[in-house]
Amino acid sequence: MPHKVYVGTSDGLYISTDDMQTFTQYLSGPDITDIAFHPTNSSIIYAYDNQWGGFNENRILRSTDGGQTFTASSDLTGNGNRTLLLSVSPDCSSCVYAASTNGVYR
Repeated sequence: MPHKVYVGTSDGLYISTDDMQTFTQYLSGPDITDIAFHPTNSSIIYAYDNQWGGFNENRILRSTDGGQTFTASSDLTGNGNRTLLLSVSPDCSSCVYAASTNGVYR
């Protein structure tokens, strides 16, 4: 969607649909430190919540409705609560990669 901007903050996820004139908070509370977008489906968004001691520390959040709602993945075994960086491959749109100092996860 043109003119749509996503911003992850220590207070959650905010989305603007009017070229950053206004923002609406869609996730309240988590510390969103990374956001990745599906290469062919703009409704699918991935986010990482790095809130220390939080429930989602070893999980990837996934939205299928453009960021309106999210569900958490299963724990990434072996990550050990390390900060994750997300990537979605344009060559494999169903592949989501997460990298931390403890490894790379798919």
